[in-house]
Amino acid sequence: MLLLIQFWPFIAILDVVFSDGKIQSFDHQLIEVTEELVPDPVVDKLVNAVMSPDRDMLEEVVGELREYVCQ
Repeated sequence: MLLLIQFWPFIAILDVVFSDGKIQSFDHQLIEVTEELVPDPVVDKLVNAVMSPDRDMLEEVVGELREYVCQ
């Protein structure tokens, strides 16, 4: 199982190996989100295809933070 999660300004990659329903091993990597980070065209196309039906809802602003709340 591979999970990609965004923790601004990083993308976290978590690679988990399961066997018999139990975690056998895991590894992680943080990739800094910068202007130099180029999206993979194949993945970008897949993500856009999945998100397009809900694009309006996903882009709706529902709140605003005035301060950074995580330490």
